[in-house]
Amino acid sequence: MQTDEMWEQAINKLVSVTCSGSLEWQIDEPISSPAGAVTGHVYTSYVQGRKLAVYEFRYRYFTDEDEWELVPDVAIDFVTEDGTLEYRWPKLGPRWTLIDAIRRSVSGADEFLESFLGKKS
Repeated sequence: MQTDEMWEQAINKLVSVTCSGSLEWQIDEPISSPAGAVTGHVYTSYVQGRKLAVYEFRYRYFTDEDEWELVPDVAIDFVTEDGTLEYRWPKLGPRWTLIDAIRRSVSGADEFLESFLGKKS
């Protein structure tokens, strides 16, 4: 039986293997998210034969009957090859750490810093 603790461990493991370079992510085609408006890139990778999509989105948070504000969030989804949602992972804290690690990896930020500062890791 799955628990939030197990999902959180899975997200933390994704962060770890992303930061170590063991898991590579690609920028994929934009998807239509039932959660809200996708902002930025959709990042995908395959883990144990399953396609994962990670992306930031904004949704309307109603503060009153007709007043709302756009609130950012991060989704981690199992998706089909064409990007159709199969299952959305629970909303747990480390999802923001994951998308930050993915963005840093995909952008080549660490390599840029090492090169720019003339340092080797």
